[in-house]
Amino acid sequence: MALQSYFTCTTVDTITTCIVRMSGRRVVVFSSAAELGPALAHLVASRADKALLDHGQFSLGLSGGSLVSMLSKELPALPDLDCSHWLVGFCDDRLVPFDDGESTYGLHKNQLFSKINIPDSGVLAIDSSSSVQECAEDYACKLKEYLQCCLWQRQFTES
Repeated sequence: MALQSYFTCTTVDTITTCIVRMSGRRVVVFSSAAELGPALAHLVASRADKALLDHGQFSLGLSGGSLVSMLSKELPALPDLDCSHWLVGFCDDRLVPFDDGESTYGLHKNQLFSKINIPDSGVLAIDSSSSVQECAEDYACKLKEYLQCCLWQRQFTES
């Protein structure tokens, strides 16, 4: 049985709430982003370690907003963090040039990927030079190709 989990973070006034859903559901409330950041980085790293042990790869979907600065500060601070077998995709990127402040990929590339050892081949980015329709179709193909490859690898290694 696959472990289903996700997290979402919201800041209202000065209270940052991070909801972590795991098999034994729980809600964790942090009083500040300063407390949330290290906990989030450790959660990502522990999920990566488990996935790498179980499947030899780790996939992560990233969004923009405060997540960029939080992860870019906390993940590189973790000792022995190995991102060489990670695959990162984006949940909410925008069709803008990568150097635009609204580009989720561009922000993560400049603030996070430059600090960790994730190869370019481990990042699924949009083609920002195409039309909206072409970009969406291309990114959908990239995701589908990756997911099919993952399923094949898991079937092969588990049989």
